[in-house]
Amino acid sequence: MPSLMDLPQGIRAIIFKEMINGHRTPPISPSKSIMIELLDMPYKGNVEHFRLHHEQRNTHSPSNSLSLLLASSQISIEAQSTLDQMKEITYILDISVLNELDLFSTWISVPRLTTYLSTLHLDIRPFGRIITSKEGQAQMGSGGRRGIHW
Repeated sequence: MPSLMDLPQGIRAIIFKEMINGHRTPPISPSKSIMIELLDMPYKGNVEHFRLHHEQRNTHSPSNSLSLLLASSQISIEAQSTLDQMKEITYILDISVLNELDLFSTWISVPRLTTYLSTLHLDIRPFGRIITSKEGQAQMGSGGRRGIHW
């Protein structure tokens, strides 16, 4: 049975690019079962009813390229070359908003780990109940209303 390394280098580069740009399926609906509350910074203001969550993964890194870079030295070199040749890399983040109070973020595509994103595609999906304008007016006070301000 032929292996990946038996394929021509050009075909391997196409396969690596497809793997690096691969997308996960976003969650069907927000669920706290796979999420943990984000408490990494002090929040100023009233956040009593507003909660930020991010996905807790079984894997160490959400990066699409990490497995290629760790597979073997030859695959790592070729994958790094493919990454270097990619001019613009698109990252995809899905944010589910539940009842206008809870945010659930899930990375759908992370081609490589970096501190700089060239392109971020953001999907915001509302779930649950959306408050009416009358309810929004009733919530107004010195700190504004709770929930997301659209």
